[in-house]
Amino acid sequence: MFRSFVYMKMDCREVNALLSSIFFLLCNTGSVFATDRSSSFHRRENVNLTQLQPFVLSTTATVTEIVCLAHCLDSVLCVTAGYNGNDKTCRLYSVSTSPNDSGDTVTTHIKFYRRKATCQEFGYTTIVNTSECYKIHPTALTKTGASKECQQEGGHLIRITSSNMLTNLNVVIDYLGLLRTYLYIDGYRRQGETIWRFSDETIMTFLPWNIGEPNGMHLPNPEDALILGNGSFHDAPQSHVFGFICQRPIY
Repeated sequence: MFRSFVYMKMDCREVNALLSSIFFLLCNTGSVFATDRSSSFHRRENVNLTQLQPFVLSTTATVTEIVCLAHCLDSVLCVTAGYNGNDKTCRLYSVSTSPNDSGDTVTTHIKFYRRKATCQEFGYTTIVNTSECYKIHPTALTKTGASKECQQEGGHLIRITSSNMLTNLNVVIDYLGLLRTYLYIDGYRRQGETIWRFSDETIMTFLPWNIGEPNGMHLPNPEDALILGNGSFHDAPQSHVFGFICQRPIY
């Protein structure tokens, strides 16, 4: 486990402005003791490389291990940092593999670290009584575009599962002046069906429809996507552009 501090041999000249903004640094005879102010990293011995690969944020060559971790801390999206000791490359990812996933055994010269941080450090807000976070994006995209954006941030469109969750979310939306703005949330209906499902195929049981909704099943352009507006659910075509709400876990 790599937790709250790093101790490594390195030349103090390697400590640049980036590191200085993230760590408290003490230089002594060429060594650096770096104490992280807010986050910690957990070393992962087994990593599902296939799961990580689609979510590469950046690859940087010729860096030290501590600089690699600093780059991760400096990124709003970074959750996992991978460091190759042979060629000194650093690769950052926007997701973490599941803690219960045994994954592939990592060779000794490659080290993976999972960042542990608060929702706020990723620009998200905590979903009360969960280890999940959400973020409201007012930029209008299609359902496909919104889903891809959430995936790139390590999550998915928000899954609203209870009245308490909806109430808390609506308070924030109202505060932002977006209560009468439509926002994509997770949920879809297969053509010809009346059942609504989340994108992981779980059948939805909490469906607080607005009056007269859902009403677009038999239109030429079926309304088979789910949007939130005026505090309740509406169906809408996936091709329309709306803002959206992402949800992601914090490990």
